Amino acid sequence: MDDIIGKVIAGLLVVIITSTSTWFYKRKFSLRFRHTIKHGDLNEFLTIIKRTCPDIKTIKILANVTNLFLPAFQSSGLKVIDMQILLRKPDKNCDENESDYKGYFKTIVKEWLKLEEKGVIKKLDIRYFDFLTTDWQVIIDDKFIILGLNVPQKENLKKFEVTDTILIAGDSLSEKSFIEKYSSRFDRFFKEYGINKFD
Repeated sequence: MDDIIGKVIAGLLVVIITSTSTWFYKRKFSLRFRHTIKHGDLNEFLTIIKRTCPDIKTIKILANVTNLFLPAFQSSGLKVIDMQILLRKPDKNCDENESDYKGYFKTIVKEWLKLEEKGVIKKLDIRYFDFLTTDWQVIIDDKFIILGLNVPQKENLKKFEVTDTILIAGDSLSEKSFIEKYSSRFDRFFKEYGINKFD
């Protein structure tokens, strides 16, 4: 009888321990997942990054024009040692609408160069490509990536409809691998497609 009671108690303990462990695992995964992938706006994301990783070595940006990221970065208080930016150059054979975009584009590039002059960016390398991209990404120290989807507006090339913006932190092996793939792609684009002048 004592053996049966002992086995029942041992069985109950196994069930309790297993259930508790499973609950803690799911809870930990749930919290980590919510922490790791976050929807929001750029100002919020850069605040999180500054608090988590105040000393940034590299930022890699692939975008059409950075009209969303630039003001957020300017107001963030962040500083970076090495920044690489890959932008879509305006078309040489442009119409009036595109010509207006070209002036707007040059203004944004000048703003980035001013940040280098002020020492906010220690080393800045801007290159240009000639294809339209409907997504953009900002890779920070291979620890974070900000991804955004946008739809260019044909009637006004200075405007993009932003449909989604997310922050992913490399807190797990799968997320680190994900960020590394984007970083490797950027490096290849920067080297193979990037040119130093858009005129």
